[in-house]
Amino acid sequence: MRALLKFRSAQAAVVALAAIGVFTATNAAAAINSNIYIDARETFVLGGKQPGDFTVKGQNKGGVTVEVFARADGTSSLLATIAPGEKFEQDFRQGEGALLRNTSGTERAHLKVRVTGTTRNLGMSYQDW
Repeated sequence: MRALLKFRSAQAAVVALAAIGVFTATNAAAAINSNIYIDARETFVLGGKQPGDFTVKGQNKGGVTVEVFARADGTSSLLATIAPGEKFEQDFRQGEGALLRNTSGTERAHLKVRVTGTTRNLGMSYQDW
């Protein structure tokens, strides 16, 4: 009888640890790490309809300047200008879009970013400027 109780206790511990592992993996998966390449005269759009706030942290790895805008209710506001090699971090509110604009008319931009916060339903697209 004791062996059976020990087995059940051990089994419950394994189930509890598995549940904790799934919870941790789910939360860890909320962050997005990405290399973003933005062609000349294009803007990378992130978010705009998400149900919560998010943060974009990264570095300009390319050779051209990138502008960061916030777009809400059809209006865009310049938040930062990121020179090659510079690091940045910007917060965006629920429903607000992050616009990463390549300022070059001829060269491709390259950013390495980490997006944290509400990444569920976080749309991503490109548009011409």
